[in-house]
Amino acid sequence: MYKSLKLEREPAFHFRKSIALFLHQTKRLLAVLRNWKENYYSRQALRKLNSRQLDDIGLSSDQVRKECKKPFWIN
Repeated sequence: MYKSLKLEREPAFHFRKSIALFLHQTKRLLAVLRNWKENYYSRQALRKLNSRQLDDIGLSSDQVRKECKKPFWIN
């Protein structure tokens, strides 16, 4: 009887473990996508700054150009 009870629990355990792993991987994927979105929009904002605003934040136009050339998936 004990072995049959144990066998009944194993599929449920593996299912819950699979769900937990899926949720963890989904959260990681969403974090990566949020990071990519942040990179994209922050670089778009940098492009719009004029030279006075760049001086205020301590960046040169060359630094901004270099940063804006990076693809969104690169930090």
